[in-house]
Amino acid sequence: MKRDTLTKTERRFVKAWEAAEGCAVKAAPEWIRGMVRRTAFHEAGHVAARMFNGFEAGHIVHVSIIPDATNNGHTRVRACAELILKHYPPPMKRSAGRCLLLDLLAGRGAANRVADPEDREDILDEDALWMEGEQEGTDLFRALRVAEIMARPGMPARRVLALAEKWTVEMLALPDVWRTVETLAGMLLDRGTIEAAEIMPACENILGMSMNLPKWRRRLHDLGDNTGHARRKARHDE
Repeated sequence: MKRDTLTKTERRFVKAWEAAEGCAVKAAPEWIRGMVRRTAFHEAGHVAARMFNGFEAGHIVHVSIIPDATNNGHTRVRACAELILKHYPPPMKRSAGRCLLLDLLAGRGAANRVADPEDREDILDEDALWMEGEQEGTDLFRALRVAEIMARPGMPARRVLALAEKWTVEMLALPDVWRTVETLAGMLLDRGTIEAAEIMPACENILGMSMNLPKWRRRLHDLGDNTGHARRKARHDE
């Protein structure tokens, strides 16, 4: 495959990457194409999770797979509860934190689903996640920060994250959710960047879907005290 066989979006990706790195990208077109595709599915996973949860769904400004100085792609939002999560009362902290974790982990989860079998890895990269030098601002760093805020006796951050990883895999396996991921990834591969006005129609069939699925409503939106029957149901859902 020659470099001139790259699509317009793939050429934009390379040009922006070279500008961010300050040097020419010397990589095979097949590798570039794979990187762009994984980036598209990564960002699509973030968006689909947020729409599925319905949590801060309207805060998305745009999504892009064109690299900048710090990321290969990004989902730009107006505000994020992540910044004030520690100030939430316990029931809201649990609900909002779980939604945030699905959003943060869904990017790696979606990219993993389209990776070659030999390149697949757990969503939670243990070596990176628990390494003291994990780069601030990455999805895993942010997920760990959220999990630490949510941690409580009997539910340490590691268990919070392990549960979120399990739920992320389940969510992405839902047919409607995965079809939405594929639709969004296709739009990103075609255009590079998509705006909020284009995102909402593409996600209409899963917007707030978790509220209509009893298991997911208990997992993500139950603000009760989680005692008695509710607690037993929650353990079963885990």
